[in-house]
Amino acid sequence: LALSENTRTLAVEMIKKFKAAGAQIAFDVNYRANLWDEDTARNTIKSILPFVDILFISEESCRRMFQKTGSLQDMHREFCLDFPNISYIASSMREVVSPKVHSFTSLVYSKKEDKFYTEDQYKNIDVVDRIGRGDAYCAGVLFGLLQYNDPQKAMEFGNATCATKNTIFGDLPLSDFNEISAIIESHKATEKQSEMKYQIYQLPMGGKYHGIRFESMDTLKKSGIRLNHADYEFVYEGMLDEFNGTATLESIFTKFNTDH
Repeated sequence: LALSENTRTLAVEMIKKFKAAGAQIAFDVNYRANLWDEDTARNTIKSILPFVDILFISEESCRRMFQKTGSLQDMHREFCLDFPNISYIASSMREVVSPKVHSFTSLVYSKKEDKFYTEDQYKNIDVVDRIGRGDAYCAGVLFGLLQYNDPQKAMEFGNATCATKNTIFGDLPLSDFNEISAIIESHKATEKQSEMKYQIYQLPMGGKYHGIRFESMDTLKKSGIRLNHADYEFVYEGMLDEFNGTATLESIFTKFNTDH
């Protein structure tokens, strides 16, 4: 939406056509002040909101862009009054403990039930790479709604997926359903347990991977080589709390090379 007027026009047209065809529309406000001015962003997004079923919006955007007041719960309800088509609203809530340690939870509102869903924070997450965590959160929430039609599950999967993404280098998380489900159950356990597990995957030896196993992703992309999750094999896992809040990519691989 922020790239140009032409892209905005095309995006709005596509949203309207998908909506007319019966699709549910999920929209993440995700305002970036360095890409477009606030008035243009506000007017464009307001033109889209009448077609949105699931809205992702931060508390800051509620207050700054849409100039709403009150608690986050009040603002969620007000959005649903202004735009009755919205069924769910999700807002992430991040606490920055330090540049490399964050805590995270979120709030999901179900208009039909007039009910809010949240949970205790995932505390003291060792942040390896923040890029993609917002997308991971949206993906987790949408999975919970599509798979279970349950806002409680949506909130849980959104939180766990986002928290886990922070601990993974690169913008493509390799976590699967079983891992995220285990993290959710661990987080809900009454006794304190370690929540943040990391896993290392490598390309197998030999065969089509000969000569490329240890090349960087940039080198592979420049060579036209495309890989996906199925190409990798699991080789190692550990717990981030072993690093006492000081985990870095280098320290993780040092431990891997020592133990493996």
